[in-house]
Amino acid sequence: MRQLYLLVLLLGSNILASAQIQIEPLTSNPVLRLQSLGPSGTAAAERKTQRPPAARQQALQLPFFDDFSYPGPYPNPDLWVDSNVYINDHLAFEPLSIGTATFDGLDPRGFPYGGGFGPADYLTSRAIDLDDATANDGIFINFYIQPKGITNFFPTRNDSLVLQFLDTASQWISIDTFMGLQNSTSPLDTFRFRDKLSYPINSPAYFHDAFQFRFVNHCNRLGLQYLWHLDYVYIDTRAPIRNPSDLALVSRLQAPLRLYNHIPWEQFRREDLRSQWRVQVFNHAAIDTTVGFQSNIITIRQEESPSIIFESDLLRNDALLFDTITYGTASVTRPLNALFDALIPIDGPFTLLSDYTTSANFGEDTGFPGVTTNNTASRTNSINDFYAYDDGSTEGVVASRSMGNQIAVQYDLREPDILRGVAINFPFSGSAQSGDFVIKVWEGSVTMDNLNLVYTSPKKEVINAQQFFDTLNAFTTYPLVDEEGELVELSLTADTFLVGIEHISVNNTFIGLGYDLNSRDAQPFQWFKPPSSQAPWFRIDQPGSLMIRPVFGDVPPVMTQTEEVLVSNEAQQLQLFPNPARDRLQLRGWDWSRGDWELRIFNTSGQLLLQQVADSEIEVAHLPNGIYILQLHHADLGQQIKEKFLILR
Repeated sequence: MRQLYLLVLLLGSNILASAQIQIEPLTSNPVLRLQSLGPSGTAAAERKTQRPPAARQQALQLPFFDDFSYPGPYPNPDLWVDSNVYINDHLAFEPLSIGTATFDGLDPRGFPYGGGFGPADYLTSRAIDLDDATANDGIFINFYIQPKGITNFFPTRNDSLVLQFLDTASQWISIDTFMGLQNSTSPLDTFRFRDKLSYPINSPAYFHDAFQFRFVNHCNRLGLQYLWHLDYVYIDTRAPIRNPSDLALVSRLQAPLRLYNHIPWEQFRREDLRSQWRVQVFNHAAIDTTVGFQSNIITIRQEESPSIIFESDLLRNDALLFDTITYGTASVTRPLNALFDALIPIDGPFTLLSDYTTSANFGEDTGFPGVTTNNTASRTNSINDFYAYDDGSTEGVVASRSMGNQIAVQYDLREPDILRGVAINFPFSGSAQSGDFVIKVWEGSVTMDNLNLVYTSPKKEVINAQQFFDTLNAFTTYPLVDEEGELVELSLTADTFLVGIEHISVNNTFIGLGYDLNSRDAQPFQWFKPPSSQAPWFRIDQPGSLMIRPVFGDVPPVMTQTEEVLVSNEAQQLQLFPNPARDRLQLRGWDWSRGDWELRIFNTSGQLLLQQVADSEIEVAHLPNGIYILQLHHADLGQQIKEKFLILR
């Protein structure tokens, strides 16, 4: 999943005035940067765009359908010929299915195009065979668009989204232009997806065997500021009066954990599991529909094992009436006691993978290929050594530019534990991270007015972990240490505590903290204090989660390393083989004669999964399918090197 890179943290005016907290966009997309180099070393974006010209591919037949309800981050190459737009499930406001195509002003590598105002992102269809079509066939293209979405960075009146058709003379003909917004101060629901837009394809100029259509946005190409979202694109001979008989899931599955997305293993209790569930759908059918859910199963398993440890239906054939072309929500009570009982024997941290799949009893329209892909929603949750309200995807940056600003997040311990460190997400933003800070820990509660400062760290520097690991939404880990650099074991009682930072460098330096707009349970537990010693703590009211994670456990966490990659001239180039790997990974071409090397393996969230003495062959059978970063580190020599590899079975 690609991170959302814009901040929409709109604090109250009194906080903005006194706190000097500002809104900052990010300057690149780490998800696409992570995707940009594959195992072969060839840029993934280049591989995706190195397709045969549309006219040389086998032409598609009608109907054409895409609701973008697949992982992405690039468009489906079976339908589209370019990779400029970003496929995601978290940038649009109330999408029509679980996935949209976002025009964001970033190239396929995740960087701004630059070069002044002009065309930015293209979404171009493959060739469609309309050679035998006539005007009497009633062919229409149908789609929905939305400016802005959940961010505060919207297309202005100078920006536009254009629909174009390719005619028999290979000329792109503009069919319609959608202009941006005057302002974005209206509530989010003002910018819903518009009513379905339908345009006839009825000119002889379009009746050829390589017809194409495309969308392109025009903006200043600085990136991350002028968002358009496209959803539910389909071409059919019976449109626009005919809609797919599709009941689509429109949001991610709620987490099995009730409050947190991640929780320490030692603090995990039965009451942490969710009992109230909400299923959101959109009824695309042209008539009101009473739905009895024939199949709606939630399955939960451990990431390390394919075996299902919990399975249950949620809606249990409840008959629900969904109005035509509108949203519907089903709320049910389904405790997960059986899941907790299944987890009790597990000794140590684990990751839960949850999938919810449903289908309606009126039957989904098979005339639209792929329409059933929006029937499944998923979620990943970690029971590990840290607390987190956020889901791991950065969706904004809270920007501080004033010395003395304090930002903190509240958590609750079920029993006494040892706080070992703090992990913080520092995303790339429009300003260079330049501020220094200290980590602070308080026991007590802001609302109870009994805060007690129990720890202040030495001065810390902002470290963006993505500079050193090509990790997605990477967190920088800071073990707790004293002024001499010795590790600190901070004993906390079974009660409320806060962990956060204080900006200690001079004014106009910049610190930006990651913010997750899609995880909203943290809203009552996030606090900000302006520089004045007499100023009170303010609650941060904007829905979302600050990405500050307290780390517990029996051993200290590993400090995020910041050494540059220094490879001796004598050393040969490291090669990982096979890549993709299955059970074992060989390290070839490396000079092992110069002392002891340490090996570390990280996942794409920056989580350390393996740390051991390096060897020429590493066991990776315990790792699930996915992308990983292998790092070799030699403390004495001051050398470090990293390589990506893929697990694929």
